[in-house]
Amino acid sequence: MPLFGHRKDTSPSPPPPPPVEEPKSHGLFSRHRNTSVERNEPPVAQQQQANTSRSGSIFSRRSDVSNTQLNNNNNNDHYHDPSILAARDRVHSAETAESEADKALDMARRAVKEARQHVKNLEREAEMEARRAKAKQAESRLISKDARSLGRYGPM
Repeated sequence: MPLFGHRKDTSPSPPPPPPVEEPKSHGLFSRHRNTSVERNEPPVAQQQQANTSRSGSIFSRRSDVSNTQLNNNNNNDHYHDPSILAARDRVHSAETAESEADKALDMARRAVKEARQHVKNLEREAEMEARRAKAKQAESRLISKDARSLGRYGPM
């Protein structure tokens, strides 16, 4: 299949008329003539050539009135072209996949943030428990110190 959905016309085209030789002027200031018969162009190109206005200046642009009219007749063809439809489907599925990937990335970032916060909370709790354990140890030393003075009258 050719690229960009190019279709060849399957109907046989009529044989081109024999070329007619005319002298051409190729100077810088020469005027362009309609020579579509000489070039053996198809009827659409001849019509396009007839509707095209040309100027002899080298700085002027060609203005083609019939080009948009000719293209409008085949405007709906590209909407039903299988390669165009397949390309649209692939772009749509890629956009969907990208959106889902963005959501998954956001969820993963949130999960990482929550995990880090959980670890910080555990560290804080461990520090608080360590402080309580130190305070308890210090208090038990004081009680142990006070308990040494007991039993000064001998063992019982």
